[in-house]
Amino acid sequence: MIDLELLYVFGVCVFPGILRTAVPDMDRETQDQYLVVLQAKDMGGHLGGLSGTTTVTVRLSDVNDNPPRFTQSMWSFSVSELAVLGAEVGRISATDADLGDNAKLEYTILEGETGDTFNISGTNQEAVITLNKVRGKRYVGVSEGACWVSADREGWRE
Repeated sequence: MIDLELLYVFGVCVFPGILRTAVPDMDRETQDQYLVVLQAKDMGGHLGGLSGTTTVTVRLSDVNDNPPRFTQSMWSFSVSELAVLGAEVGRISATDADLGDNAKLEYTILEGETGDTFNISGTNQEAVITLNKVRGKRYVGVSEGACWVSADREGWRE
């Protein structure tokens, strides 16, 4: 059975027999592979000629076309005022629909009410926020601080 959708996705140049895409907006995240059945006929396709078929697998490679997305829009954590330097405040996570290097995430604290009180470390899907600055046994900052975190990757431009 012929997949009619494939007739609109790919085309074959009769000479020199090159398989080309026929649509400009193929998306690996929607469909990462196509199986295309090709037929060749001798005698110029005239009656009495013979034919042969082959199957071609076309795999789409990934491009950096999806931004990182946090798994929650807002996060809230509590930390004791007696917490020590390096104490874990909380964990956050983000995902990226791309593959390989295009999906490797790096987390950064962009700004916050608490200055450099917090640190963030981690790559890919999870990052840990830790206490970066303490004074004696009490952390420096306000009782309820806010910081804005970015998940980014090299090469992404919005």
